[in-house]
Amino acid sequence: MCTVPGHDLRHLALEAAAPEIAAAFGLILFGIRRMPSLTRAVFALETGEGRFVLRVHPDDARVDELESLLTWLDALAAAGFPVPRPRRTLRGGWLAALALDGLPGTQRCSLLTWLDGTALTPEEMTPDHARAMGDLLARLHDYAARWPAPAGFVRPCLDAEGLFGECSPYASAGSEAFFSTELREAMQCVELHTRALLCRTRGLPDAWGLIHGDLIAKNCLFGDDGARALDFDNCGHGCFLYDLAPATLQFSALPLAEALTQALWTGYTARRSLAPAGPADLETLVAARLVASCRWLVANRQAPALRGRMEDLLEQRTLTLRDYLATGRVRRRSEML
Repeated sequence: MCTVPGHDLRHLALEAAAPEIAAAFGLILFGIRRMPSLTRAVFALETGEGRFVLRVHPDDARVDELESLLTWLDALAAAGFPVPRPRRTLRGGWLAALALDGLPGTQRCSLLTWLDGTALTPEEMTPDHARAMGDLLARLHDYAARWPAPAGFVRPCLDAEGLFGECSPYASAGSEAFFSTELREAMQCVELHTRALLCRTRGLPDAWGLIHGDLIAKNCLFGDDGARALDFDNCGHGCFLYDLAPATLQFSALPLAEALTQALWTGYTARRSLAPAGPADLETLVAARLVASCRWLVANRQAPALRGRMEDLLEQRTLTLRDYLATGRVRRRSEML
């Protein structure tokens, strides 16, 4: 009887099918290597045309949203941005779909060009790195503000409903049962603050558009030309200021927290204005990001890296949110995964 856990079984099945997947994109596979990911199946492929990244998307992901994501990445790469560029299949689409024995549903795969650069942990980052992240976000937002999205382009909306509603990308059925009374109350208070802020900014010119949604250390590479962005899975329509929140939250527990956060802000505002938003508004969205993180933990509680740890991680986030509500500042106590 097979004793391989479901997560590993899926990876093994996908590795075995990699030559077929590569062929769908017109490539001959020479080698395959798993890449680290908490919840996704991601592989580095060595092919006759060089190295690529194979991403296998969740079973419940909407095809129109995936195709829109890849269209956006292709537009960014064509405009010269340092992002992975998707490759089309031999049939001309962005996604290869196949059924594999032992795996439910259809496996939908995309292929991206390999992006070179230096990967850093948050602890290894300097203010120069944070400034480069801010500059990249500002350039992405400038382009998003003038990019004519094609007909049928669909990405989630990371407004208040997108962050906190039942149809949020972070939501999962029955998640409330996993939250303590104290955590639920803290999350509700942060939600009220966030809704007021987003309502105030929604009508401002150049304040909303397509955002990355998850630009943190592990989704960045660095080179002589600055920062390069990976993993656009969370991109959607949202408040541009929110795009600074994931990195700010990650920085908040570090000794250089204030210097890194200031450098991120400076790198952005040297190129693009965030006025009339200020640091207090960013703190609100950092707290909102932490609430989204609580919901993400519950939704992904079966991931191998989270099994047996969720209760402690939620307790740590409860303490951080309680501190924010008392001081107006987020100083993370919990590990960010």
